[in-house]
Amino acid sequence: MQTDGKLAKEIARRTPNSIAESWESMQRDLEEIIKPKLRNPEKIKMTERDWRTHKSAIRCYICEERLQETRYNKVKYFDTSRKFLGGAHYGCVKIKCEATEENLSEAVYRTEGLSIEEENTFKKATKCCLCKMSLRADINDNRVRDHDHFTGKYRGPAHRRCNLLLRIKPDEIKIPLIYHGGKHYDFHHEVRELGLVSEDKIEIIADNMENYKTIIIGQIKFIDSCQFQFPSLEKVASNLRGQEKSPEQLAKCFPIMAQSLPQHLLPILTQKCEYPYELNDPDRFSRTELPSRKEFNTVLGGLNYCDQGCKKCKHEIKGKKCDGECKEGDLKEVDDCEHEKIYTISQKQYEHAQKVWEEAKCETFGDYHDLYLRTDVLLLADSIQRFRMTMKEVSGLDPLNYITLPSFAFDMAKKMTKVKLELFHKGQEDMHEFVQRWMRGGNSMAPRRLAKANFPGMKGYNKHKANKWLLYLDANNLYGWAMSQYLPTGGFRWLDLDKLPDIRSISPTAKRGSAWEVKLKYPEHLHPSHSDYPLCPERRIVKRNELSPYQNNDLIDKLSGGKFAETEKLVATLETKDRYIIHYRNLQQCLELGMELEHVYRVLEFDQSPWLEPYITANTIRRRDAKNAFEKDLWKLMNNAVFGKTMEDVRRRTRVDLVRPIGEEHRLRKMLADPALVGRKIFHGSNLIAVHRKQTNVVLNKPIYVGASILDLSKYYMYDFWYNYIKRKYGDRAKLCYTDTDSLIIEIETEDVYADMVEDADLYDFSDYPKEHPLLEKLPPDQWVDLPDGTRELKNKKVIGKWKDEFAGTRALRYAGNRSKSYALETEDEYKNVQKAKGLKKSLVKKELTIDIYERCILEGVEDKPRTANFLRCERFVPYIIRQTKRSINPLDSKRWILNDRATTWAIGDCRIPAYLSALEQYGNDIPQEILADLGL
Repeated sequence: MQTDGKLAKEIARRTPNSIAESWESMQRDLEEIIKPKLRNPEKIKMTERDWRTHKSAIRCYICEERLQETRYNKVKYFDTSRKFLGGAHYGCVKIKCEATEENLSEAVYRTEGLSIEEENTFKKATKCCLCKMSLRADINDNRVRDHDHFTGKYRGPAHRRCNLLLRIKPDEIKIPLIYHGGKHYDFHHEVRELGLVSEDKIEIIADNMENYKTIIIGQIKFIDSCQFQFPSLEKVASNLRGQEKSPEQLAKCFPIMAQSLPQHLLPILTQKCEYPYELNDPDRFSRTELPSRKEFNTVLGGLNYCDQGCKKCKHEIKGKKCDGECKEGDLKEVDDCEHEKIYTISQKQYEHAQKVWEEAKCETFGDYHDLYLRTDVLLLADSIQRFRMTMKEVSGLDPLNYITLPSFAFDMAKKMTKVKLELFHKGQEDMHEFVQRWMRGGNSMAPRRLAKANFPGMKGYNKHKANKWLLYLDANNLYGWAMSQYLPTGGFRWLDLDKLPDIRSISPTAKRGSAWEVKLKYPEHLHPSHSDYPLCPERRIVKRNELSPYQNNDLIDKLSGGKFAETEKLVATLETKDRYIIHYRNLQQCLELGMELEHVYRVLEFDQSPWLEPYITANTIRRRDAKNAFEKDLWKLMNNAVFGKTMEDVRRRTRVDLVRPIGEEHRLRKMLADPALVGRKIFHGSNLIAVHRKQTNVVLNKPIYVGASILDLSKYYMYDFWYNYIKRKYGDRAKLCYTDTDSLIIEIETEDVYADMVEDADLYDFSDYPKEHPLLEKLPPDQWVDLPDGTRELKNKKVIGKWKDEFAGTRALRYAGNRSKSYALETEDEYKNVQKAKGLKKSLVKKELTIDIYERCILEGVEDKPRTANFLRCERFVPYIIRQTKRSINPLDSKRWILNDRATTWAIGDCRIPAYLSALEQYGNDIPQEILADLGL
């Protein structure tokens, strides 16, 4: 365990060079030649094995020094990655050698003198220009004049140690090579050659034996941009473009591309181009015409469009009747027509490819290939630079000094808040174990399996029945709300059980908080009203004998052949909670809602403060002001990434080393003789062996007590909204259909649910509603704020903790949820329909599954037919495509007790279960209505 119980004071001192810009960055991408090859069907147990190996085709990179000069270098290789990696490694060695020469040393370390004004400012300064911490009054003792180590320009006063940490050491410079999707694809090509291009030690951070987050060899550091949550290049390009269309405006949005390509091509090249990946063969590069639309088809992309060019206007796409005002140019090709699909790309996408070919004056397919590759790399370079500049502006840190977004976000948060987080030290092992047992993930379940709306205007509306509405609500940045509360910082101690404070008297803003290990009883009179959403979910194994007769006899025995996996999962039950560890605010909530405290085992007390609130608030404001979807998601992820870092279990990290059997024989023999050896994998033809060993020494240096508190406080917020607002307002007229961490699907019986939402507008964020939606007109004036430009916006826009209608005013018609992470919602707008099925490919779920399939699965108790999709996989660093068949949705839900009607569920431990079983034994499925009414059915 960590014996030093404190984290460093300043982030700049903890992470050397985290504030300095990277000396150089290379953004590169590669496309692959795909050659058909028959796969040995014995190697992987799949029903169908149709795979294609990939060989490296093109190497292209953009090298950027000091963010000022852009160079372009294109090299074609049709054999391996070796030449590219060898060239890159040679360049790094050359930099290292030249850095020892006098002329380069002078260039790097030359400095400029200070002007009189700068000297006076230096003497009066009170903060370090690097870490922003206070400078001492004694100017001769603590401050130095910090200069840019490349230009020699004066940057400002700095702590002596901060300045020393930013020294440029040529031998230690790591040049990042940035790949888009490298972890799961590109790195596999490069690793095959790493053992052959250099004798330097290869360092990796691995997820498993073949997937690596980063690779460091010599002075090259491989980074995956997707580890920073970058979306597809198509979305990146769209976000950078915004509404700009003229070449001059686009040149400002894409400065690196503007330096490398003719400006008149920017309007077409700043959009993601299409490429016939399965036609990527050097033998075809001499073709003098663009491949046909059919040759753009790909195995992974699937067939999406027919040959009729079926189109719809914006009204028809939303499921409405067109008023006849739409013109031909307003129509959009769609993939949901009844015709046979024979194309991967749309006609519009193919026309864009034709336009690129013509305007770029491509003479051969090879020219188009080179332009496509170059454009891809330039788009990645511009997006990375925009990301870096944005982050440096708000945090002073360079993301390229990090491997993933969570590590960067965590340092950014600590730098902004200047918090000191205490770690458990030697002698506090019991506290660390206590907190680990305290940690529980998000709550996900499907209490109701079927629901149908009934409101005026919908098809099939029954005016003789009560109006029913389906709401799909999501809490804005739920974890962000929890992180804005009072969170632990240190000062841990066990409380004397004879001197415990009154739990109800502890304030949410008290300087000392606590976590309690208790025994809680769930009174039976609460079971009917709490069965939908029980308090205190717990990690436990659900055994087969805890499930209903329908689940055992009809589902497990008939569908699964009697096989049932008893695995640990987070389950919300109505049973007594013994030795349950809970945050004091959640315990207060449980007691207020009727649970009974029977015993207290231990209480861990700690210091607490809202130390993360400034960071969360700043990111929330940036998210509200974001101009595109990527930036909105980014600032939300910057909040959630911090939470993820506080939850990290360092004992689960994978320890994998890459060793050369020829050249590192002694190191390899030592590893293979290690008692901690788990296994090894030989990569033939690459002079590399991956050795997997157990961790023998672990430093528990993550503040997991923060993550545990955030998880409990997020549950507190969800339960508070459900029980203290929804149930108080509607009572039994509100039923929970589904919940997943920060979202609720609710069936509400009321005259007009949108009128109810207007009454309680302070709880909701309506900023995603269309401007013409009638609800916005009914909002009171105090829900709007005036902006400096004369417009106005909703005051709750992107405010953390406010509830957002996921369908933005579009009314939901039907719901079907067979289990956790598997449900469907049908709306008036078919393009807003939701289908979720964990484990299946998203594109397959969207295209093939409908709510009717979910309903049939539930009502008939049958499993949907297996679904087949193509996937990209890798084995021993050889990528290939497989056609894999997976089990689809099935009716078994082991988190709930399913009744014989197949649509109703109770929580495990519900006191009504014995009475229902007795009635079932006596009457079978024909239980009298009065008995069902007594059971709340």
